[in-house]
Amino acid sequence: MLTKDLSITFCGVKFPNPFCLSSSPVGNCYEMCAKAYDTG
Repeated sequence: MLTKDLSITFCGVKFPNPFCLSSSPVGNCYEMCAKAYDTG
């Protein structure tokens, strides 16, 4: 199985993928963050 490299470097910080939540109700607790990550 081939894998894609989605990593990015933003302001000197390397992210393994471009997934990043802003400060909002979506990032209110661990469960909501985990659901957002799983959903993509």
